[in-house]
Amino acid sequence: ALSQLKGHFSNELSLLREKLLKMTSLLELELDFSDHEELEFADRSELQALAEEINHKITTLAHSFETGNALKQGVAVAIVGKTNVGKSTLLNRLLHEEKAIVSDIHGTTRDVIEDTTLIDGITFRFIDTAGIRKTDDVVENIGIERTFQKMEEAKIVIWLLDEQPSASEIEEMKLKNQGKKLLVVFNKMDKLENDKLAFDKFTHSCGSDSSESEASEGESPLFISARTGENVSSLEQALVRAADIPEITENDVIITS
Repeated sequence: ALSQLKGHFSNELSLLREKLLKMTSLLELELDFSDHEELEFADRSELQALAEEINHKITTLAHSFETGNALKQGVAVAIVGKTNVGKSTLLNRLLHEEKAIVSDIHGTTRDVIEDTTLIDGITFRFIDTAGIRKTDDVVENIGIERTFQKMEEAKIVIWLLDEQPSASEIEEMKLKNQGKKLLVVFNKMDKLENDKLAFDKFTHSCGSDSSESEASEGESPLFISARTGENVSSLEQALVRAADIPEITENDVIITS
C-alpha cells in the first residue's frame, strides 16, 4: 500500500508508456518514408531489444498479481474429502472459532463456508466444502458441484482422509489438482495412533515418479487430529511453505487489483 501511495506502480506504467511511444514513433517514421528504401530510422536490433524489455516488464507486472491478490484476498485453500472425515472440524481448528457445524451425520456441510486467518503473517482464505460422495439429495449434489469449483479456484488443496485411499482415488485427485499444491492429510490420528501402516502404504502408492504434478512435490502426507489439535501446527507450516509468498520490500511493485 505504501509503495502504491508513493507512486511506484504509476511510475512503472509511465516508463512503459514512454518506451512504447518511442517504439511506435520509430515504426511510424519508417512507414511514412517507406518509399525511400535508403532511409532507416531505427536499428532493428535496438527495436528487438526494446520489444523484449517491454515484454519482460509487462510479464513481471502481470505475474505479480498472484502475490498481490494473495496479500489482499488471502491464499485460497480448499479443504476437500469424503463426508465425515473432519473437514469442518479442521476448518474450526484453523480459524480458532466454531465457524462450521460439526456433526456425525453424513452430508452436514451442503454449501461452501469461507473465512480468513493469519498464519506467520500470511492471510489464508480457508474454504470448507461439501463432502464428496454419491447421493440422490439434490441440495447436497449442488454442494458437491461447488466443491469441485472451489478446487479449481484454490492455490492449495488439503485432501483430508481418515483411511487409505484407493489407487484410482489418488490418480483422480492428482489429475484434478495439476499445477496446484496438494497437501495430503490423514485425520483422526488420536484414534489411529498405532496404525502408521497407512503412511507407508500411501507413500508407496504415490511413488517417486518425476512426472508427478507439482501438486504433491516436496510434502509428505501429514497425520493430524483436528479434534484435539495434535500436529495441526505442522499442517500450518506446510501451508506457509505451499503458499510460497516471496519476501516483499517497500520498493517492489506488486499489482493488487
